[in-house]
Amino acid sequence: MGEVCLHSGQLDQAIEWVTRAIMIAPRAAYVSTLGTVLQRSGRLGEALKAFEKAIAIEPDNAELWKNFGAVLIDLDHPDQALLGLRQALKLRPRYVDAANLGGLILYRKERHAEALEFLNLSLDVEPAQADALHVRALVLLNLKRFEEALADNHQSRLLDPGNADTHNNLGTVLQKLARYEDSLEWYDRAIALRPDFALALKGKAHSLIELRRIDEALACYARSIALDPENPATRWDLALLQMLIGDFEAGWAGREIRWRLGVMPDPKLPQPLWLGNGSIEGKTILLYADEGIGDAFQFSRYIPMVANLGARVIVAAADPACALLSRLDGPKSVGTLPAFDFHSRISSLPLAFETRLDTIPSDVPYLPAPANDRIKEWERRLGTHDKFHVGLV
Repeated sequence: MGEVCLHSGQLDQAIEWVTRAIMIAPRAAYVSTLGTVLQRSGRLGEALKAFEKAIAIEPDNAELWKNFGAVLIDLDHPDQALLGLRQALKLRPRYVDAANLGGLILYRKERHAEALEFLNLSLDVEPAQADALHVRALVLLNLKRFEEALADNHQSRLLDPGNADTHNNLGTVLQKLARYEDSLEWYDRAIALRPDFALALKGKAHSLIELRRIDEALACYARSIALDPENPATRWDLALLQMLIGDFEAGWAGREIRWRLGVMPDPKLPQPLWLGNGSIEGKTILLYADEGIGDAFQFSRYIPMVANLGARVIVAAADPACALLSRLDGPKSVGTLPAFDFHSRISSLPLAFETRLDTIPSDVPYLPAPANDRIKEWERRLGTHDKFHVGLV
C-alpha cells in the first residue's frame, strides 16, 4: 500500500503505510522506501536518517548507499555524498546510477578529470543515456576536448531531441571550434525549443560578433537581458561590445557590472564612491587598482587629471606597480592608506571623466620614464646590445 501511494503521489498516506510495515517488520527495503517518500516530501533530514538506518540493517546494499548519497546531494553536502556513492560503486562496480551521480557532483565541483572517469564507467555499461552523455559533453568541453564534446552532444540530442540545453551546448562547442556560422543553427534550434532561453541568446550574440553582424548581436543581448535582467555576465558582454563599436557612454557605465561577476572582490568602503559626481576640490580621494597591473598602468593616465580637480590623491596598487605610479604627477601617496574622503576605482575613471573616442587622454608618454637606477640594473641583466634579445612576459 505504501508503494502504491508513493507511485500515485499520495505521500502522506505512503508514509503512514510504510511506517506500519516497518513496525511489523523493520526490513531495510521498507526503511529505504520510507526514506524515498520523505525525500520526495522535502523532509530531507528525516530521509537521511531513514537511509542511515537502512544501511545499518543492510550495509552491503549498494542501492542504499546510492540513495544515501542522493539525499546528501539535495542537502548540499557534496563531499559526503561522494563518499556514499563511492561505497555504492565499491559494492557494485558497474552501478550506473551511482556513477552518474558521482560524475555530476565532480562536474559541479569542477573536478572534470575525475568526473570523466565516473561518466565513462556509466556510459560503458549503458551507452544510450541522453542525460549522462549531456553531462559528459559538458565535462569534455571544460577539458577543451571539443571534438569529443561535439560527438557526445550529437548523440545526446539523437536520444532526447527535445532538450534545448543540448542544442545550446552544441552551439557553444562549435563556437569554441571557431565554427561560428554552424553554431548559429544550434543556438536558433535551442531558442525555438525554449523561446525564453536567455543563455542561448547570449551565446548566439557572441557568434554574431565574431561574424561582424553587430546589429543582430545587439538585438540578441537586448532580448537576453529582457528575459534575465539580473544576469551580470550578459550585461558585461554587452558593455564590451558597446566599447568595441565606440559607444563609450553606454560601455563605460555597463563595465561597472564587473563587480557582480564574482571575479574580483568589492572592498565595500564606507566612504562615498566618486564617479565624476560632485566636487572633490580640497578633498582626499583614494584611487585603487581594481584589475591587473597592466590595467593600472593604462588607466593611470587619469590620475593626474583627478589631482587637477584640486583633490589630494592616494593610489593603492599592487606592490610591483607602486614604484612607477609614485612618479606620476598628482599622487601624494602610493601604497600607504591614510584617511580619505572619497574613493574610486582606477578602471572607473574613464566613466568619471565621460571619456569618448575623441577625448581619450593621449599625452605620449603618459607613463613616467624609468628611473636611471632601474635602467642601469636592466642593462646589467640583459648584457650588451650586440645580439637580438626576446622578452617573454
